[in-house]
Amino acid sequence: MTGGTSGLGLRLAQTLARDKGYSVLLTGRSRASAEAAAQRVGARGLALDLGSLASVRTFAAEVAALTGGRRLSGLVCNAAIQVVERSSTSDGFETTFGVNHVGNVALIEELLRTTGAPERLVLVASGVHDPAQRTGMPAPLEEASVVELAYPQPRQPSDENEALEGRRRYATSKLANVRTAIELSRRLSGSTVVTSFDPGLMPGTGLARDAGVVQRVLWASVFRLLLVIPAVQTPAQSARQLARLLTDTPTFASGTYVERGRPRQPSLAARDTTVQRTFYADTLALIAQADHPAR
Repeated sequence: MTGGTSGLGLRLAQTLARDKGYSVLLTGRSRASAEAAAQRVGARGLALDLGSLASVRTFAAEVAALTGGRRLSGLVCNAAIQVVERSSTSDGFETTFGVNHVGNVALIEELLRTTGAPERLVLVASGVHDPAQRTGMPAPLEEASVVELAYPQPRQPSDENEALEGRRRYATSKLANVRTAIELSRRLSGSTVVTSFDPGLMPGTGLARDAGVVQRVLWASVFRLLLVIPAVQTPAQSARQLARLLTDTPTFASGTYVERGRPRQPSLAARDTTVQRTFYADTLALIAQADHPAR
């Protein structure tokens, strides 16, 4: 699983390794942080930076070496980032979209090549992808293409403020996650059960690590009081629900969007089959272009 050094990922690793007896591999952006977290829960840790296609390739090769190229029982794409100011990954993609979407697709495709299709694949999404859920986040950019999201136009004085723009980029990346899960359910039909999972709002996790000081303090402390609201959960609660997607039989049908343990229709924009196919194909083309730029 990606993003396993804290929050939901760490709780899930602990649940699977200690309660279910699985061999668990978790990732962190540095090998030291991944190994330290893994040691705490009885897992194994490897470095993975989803903002670097080179890191993704290295990681996939390491996994193949560790497993002897054997098929994984499960793959959880959990790592995500939300940045306020515009920035770029090492490959030149806008950071939030590059990590949360492009990095995930690159990882999945590399592991398909090195270890084959996993038995189960879960992409951790969010209700913020759907404006109808009224999460308080700005609506995602539903009509934007992969290229437009990866390489946004320079900011103009008339643009919305950077904080709002950053939250909109995050919501858009979560829409991409849901589209990806549904498209992969078709591409991997008959071999992999693919689901997207909304864990609910989890105050206290590391999602706001790149926000301002005030927002980080609120996220880590005051926002914990929101746990009295049904839509808000602890990482431990969400981890138990996510573990069931990986281990329970029967599970939900491939392509299902699961919200806090129950199936739910994703947004209308997420359900557009043509867009799902185009979005994934364009992402593969984007990755190929970054790997082999025109000379």
